[in-house]
Amino acid sequence: NSADIIDALVEADRGANRLLEAQKTRLAAKLEAVQTFNTRLLTAQVDLSNLKRPGTFTAKTATSSHEDVVTATAASSAVSGTYRFEVLNRASAHQVATAGQPSLAASVGTGTISLQVGSGPVKEITIAAGASTLGDVATAINVAKAGVVASVVNDGSGNRLVLQAQATGAANEIAISAVDDDGGDGADLADLFTGMTTLQDADDARIRIGSGPGAITLAKPTDTISDVFPGV
Repeated sequence: NSADIIDALVEADRGANRLLEAQKTRLAAKLEAVQTFNTRLLTAQVDLSNLKRPGTFTAKTATSSHEDVVTATAASSAVSGTYRFEVLNRASAHQVATAGQPSLAASVGTGTISLQVGSGPVKEITIAAGASTLGDVATAINVAKAGVVASVVNDGSGNRLVLQAQATGAANEIAISAVDDDGGDGADLADLFTGMTTLQDADDARIRIGSGPGAITLAKPTDTISDVFPGV
């Protein structure tokens, strides 16, 4: 009858749908398997490319027994071994200060400042009327980029111009003088830089390799030493 025929057609259609769903599930599983394989293959290729790099097997590391005093790095050219040395001194930058000035607002004189660090070029810095306080002088020195950082410090008894070399090392001492142009302000710029006080000496870093009469002492202008132990 008609009802049986319709039920049979519906059941046949359902069977076809179930077959399509099963095929879809199998295809999805195959696709996932292919994607997983491709991912693993890519990872293997990356790993192999790392193995081809010369640095993979030649990279070296360096450690220090006193990381709070010395840190170390090693290039691939470094020779394996133990290096023993004593740190005698760290490098320091030259630091000097003028005598104390009673006022930050008063002129310290006008004229020309000559400033040199070590064997570097001499910088000529002009201090003009209207811009001649201690703070103005510090600003002018910093703007000149002469290898010195200038600041004004109040030590409790007066205001002092403090100069510090940007480079460390015994060879980088600050030399500074001035010529006053008699601007009629009652101050002499040259006097500001007369009798300056050394707050910190310009000094090299020094290490000693070995001990006793045969020990080797080396001096370097900075705390970074890269030409003593090859590759370290």
